[in-house]
Amino acid sequence: MGTIEGVVARLEGAGQLLAARGMSTLHDVADPHSNLYWIFILAFVAVGALVYVFAPPSAARRSLRGLLAYLFPRNVYLHPSARVDYLLYLLNRVLALKTLLFPGLVAWVEIGVMQWMSGHFGAPVPLLDVGSGWSLLAFTIVSAVVLDFALYATHALHHFVPVLWEIHKVHHSAEVLTPFTVYRSHPLYTVTLTLVQAGVVAPFLGVAAHFMLTDANVLTLFGVNGVFALFRLLSSNLRHSHIWVAYPRWLSHLLISPAQHQIHHSAALVHRNRNMGVVFAFWDWIFGTLYVPRGRETLTLGVAEGVAQEHPTLLDAWWVPLRNIGRMARRRAVRRNPAL
Repeated sequence: MGTIEGVVARLEGAGQLLAARGMSTLHDVADPHSNLYWIFILAFVAVGALVYVFAPPSAARRSLRGLLAYLFPRNVYLHPSARVDYLLYLLNRVLALKTLLFPGLVAWVEIGVMQWMSGHFGAPVPLLDVGSGWSLLAFTIVSAVVLDFALYATHALHHFVPVLWEIHKVHHSAEVLTPFTVYRSHPLYTVTLTLVQAGVVAPFLGVAAHFMLTDANVLTLFGVNGVFALFRLLSSNLRHSHIWVAYPRWLSHLLISPAQHQIHHSAALVHRNRNMGVVFAFWDWIFGTLYVPRGRETLTLGVAEGVAQEHPTLLDAWWVPLRNIGRMARRRAVRRNPAL
């Protein structure tokens, strides 16, 4: 990361990844950057099995058939809402907007920041060697915190900016949760996420590169930043599921538990705009959006209580946000010019 050549090399690697992925959805099973990576799916099954054995949802006799029914209930995975999840996953997978937009835009901003730093402060100043030891661990954690803040900021913007909420509402219209629900998003959400990450992550990388003794690396697991790899291994797929896994109250102020994210999808007013963090809960704690359950809560999922399902089909999930944004724009224009 410490040289422009290193950034360009990463950009070329992203292009090769896009070419290799093509439109094959099966690639996600072998891609540790995906929640559907086979190891992450196995981890989901393993943790779910532990919950089933040690904290069963009922007094029913435990069995392999019961375990499978608990992990993959038909009423959840065959629900009409889940079918829209699957179709949106396929649509977003074919569009591949994140792979198309993110590497190039972030690299462009990062190179610009590096050049700006060199122009205003002279040649790079090698203050920190992150090639080994505690510095490597620290940079891994700091990088994860910066990226997580970008994710929190993007999420918060989509909850509090009305135009962006129309886009994000597609995700919150899910009436059941499965590991595919993470992909239940309007394509425009990816565009906004890329812009925020380019505005937060890329400047951090560019400034950090100026003070690195060597090209900065991070500790990885399965080729992914170790912090996010552990998150995907132990928590990510459980967040979008019916399996309740809550952390101790003190830990729930530091890390977002699967239960906290399930609460985020609740239609209840008390849960609205809560727990918007991805990995770390302290963003919600700092900005006053944290909600820590004191026990298991019965949740009804959806946009809000009494709000009808606006996205019952793939076409609705794609078209309705655009229609609503167009109506908002027209109402705004009419307020400014009643003659319209």
